[in-house]
Amino acid sequence: MYGIVATRAPVALIFRRGPSDWFHLLRWRLDTGRLEPGVWVRKKVFVRRCDLSSDGELLSYYLSGGVEGQYQVFGGISRAPWLHPLVSWREIGTWGRGCRFVEDASVAEGRGRREIELGSRRVVVQDNEVGAWANEMRRGWVEAPECPARHPKDVWDERRSVILQKPCATNGCVLWLIGGRYQPEGGIDGRVPRYEVALASGEVRRLDDAAWAEWDAAGRLLVATKDGWLEARDVSAGETMERHDLRGMKPEAQEAPEWAKSAMAAREA
Repeated sequence: MYGIVATRAPVALIFRRGPSDWFHLLRWRLDTGRLEPGVWVRKKVFVRRCDLSSDGELLSYYLSGGVEGQYQVFGGISRAPWLHPLVSWREIGTWGRGCRFVEDASVAEGRGRREIELGSRRVVVQDNEVGAWANEMRRGWVEAPECPARHPKDVWDERRSVILQKPCATNGCVLWLIGGRYQPEGGIDGRVPRYEVALASGEVRRLDDAAWAEWDAAGRLLVATKDGWLEARDVSAGETMERHDLRGMKPEAQEAPEWAKSAMAAREA
């Protein structure tokens, strides 16, 4: 599993893979604890090349698979947690970067910039940065002092073992991501991280069960475990505040609801 947390709303988008090559997307309301199940899709979703808009409504996706009898790679924008394309485009191949949302349209134009009208909503996206952990770096993670420098010839940032850290805004703890080197056949897009948390007391705890971890705005530690649980933890108290069992889920292919087919439609209650 992997998650992307919205920067201005209490929402996280969770990507869950399995069984086999199925992906399932879920929208996690961090203020209420509600999980909104979304699309099941039998295509490869390049989750680290996706992005979630700051309000948690829109998904910039990057995926590949069979469409009308042909293998294709394409990107687009949908309503999270669905993949019904509000707009889509063909990509050259699986080596593309994917796109991120540009919340401030006045910033200097970057590579692959697209300005898109979705009804009365104007959306700007542009190609992701070249480098590992782009989603994390846009969400407050920084390279730790002991993180090795990127070699000038390491164009795709594949040779170094990246070490990132992110302080919690509320409890004095620091979350660590130890990235390891790129593995072509491993993890998510070749990345297999492990996580540690340093408490305000100085104690360091390894999160050996975590496939993905991140802070939410309330200072809870969000964790997707390797055995299929989604949790919100109070690390200072050593307590699990919220748990969702995502083990043993089976594909349930269905059409996107009507609200997910429009950028402006009201989301179902």
